[in-house]
Amino acid sequence: MIFLVVILLFIYSCSTIDKAVPSSASTTILSSFEVVSNLNLEITETSGLETYNGHLLTHNDSDAKPVIYFLDTNGIIKSQIEYREMTNIDWEDIAISDTDLYIADIGNNYGDRKDLKIYKIPISEIQNPAVQPEILALEYDGQQSFTRQNQRHSFDGEAIVYAKDRLLLFSKDWINFNTDVYAIEPIKEKQNVTSLQNLDVNGLVTGATFNGSNRVVLCGYNSSLNPFIAILKLENGTLQIVQRITLPVKNGAQIEAITYFETIGNDEVYYLSSEAVNLKLGEDEAKTNGQLYKMTLKIE
Repeated sequence: MIFLVVILLFIYSCSTIDKAVPSSASTTILSSFEVVSNLNLEITETSGLETYNGHLLTHNDSDAKPVIYFLDTNGIIKSQIEYREMTNIDWEDIAISDTDLYIADIGNNYGDRKDLKIYKIPISEIQNPAVQPEILALEYDGQQSFTRQNQRHSFDGEAIVYAKDRLLLFSKDWINFNTDVYAIEPIKEKQNVTSLQNLDVNGLVTGATFNGSNRVVLCGYNSSLNPFIAILKLENGTLQIVQRITLPVKNGAQIEAITYFETIGNDEVYYLSSEAVNLKLGEDEAKTNGQLYKMTLKIE
């Protein structure tokens, strides 16, 4: 959670975050974006979002209970499962394959964690609070220092996606505001991950989703909490940015998660979520709800 002081500033230079993103021809149009609802305050730090059986799965991040919430598409909590064999140090995203659910305990704001992991559980056991997860332990191959440094490093991560039989992790680079793409082997217990490519997304990446065909969509925000999506083309195992769109959220939002939901004709439907935020005005403090959003991309 980010605590904002009136003007919603990060400590970083706007000249860094505002550099241009490479552009190319695109046939994707943001045809609609709307607030669906305020989320229950039990989900103050929604950090991952996934589609499952017509529902939305989400969870809180740092030091919360190891709970997955099942929401309807109006953002109402229909049920929840607390997993007894997992802990939530900093759950940042979830991804789903045909057989398994992946829960990424990879939040690393301070750059000092040596216990990054992804929990893997069978889809058939998603409702079982006693499920015994497999654990995929991760280390960044390029990380040399584990000295604690608050949001001034390139080895944080908040976005994973399962696409084309691969589990991909996108870094949240606090220095360069781009993202490194890492491939994670979904059957290897311990692994060092090496950057496959670097994408100039011009922001902090917080979530990722796959449309089931040829498109990965990232979400995030910039130094002024202006949220964005980056549409990536996935071809022959390589990702390419084809479009970056600033989302029309009044006064900004800490968008944390995104999931592809369905395709209707030429429209792809996605849901996104944002964290609750504490606002401090002098001696007064107030909390805003997190929100659920619905987005439609028209493919022409």
